[in-house]
Amino acid sequence: MASSSVVFACITPHGLPILRELVSDAPNLMARTRESLEQLGMEMRTVEADVILVITPHGLRAEHQFTVAASSYMEGVCQN
Repeated sequence: MASSSVVFACITPHGLPILRELVSDAPNLMARTRESLEQLGMEMRTVEADVILVITPHGLRAEHQFTVAASSYMEGVCQN
């Protein structure tokens, strides 16, 4: 059996203004947060993890239960 370990962990804020494309008329809105998340992404890339696990309060909700949704495919754009 292969050994597993956590090689990187973080807690991050979120919100649409973090995405540069959705800032609209306030380009400095959340600029420091955006820069911090870009730095976090670069640091995360250096560990070359086999699996990335994202835990979020969004998605399927069931009262008084903890739900898990598994996806074998995710898509995004890495901007350096």
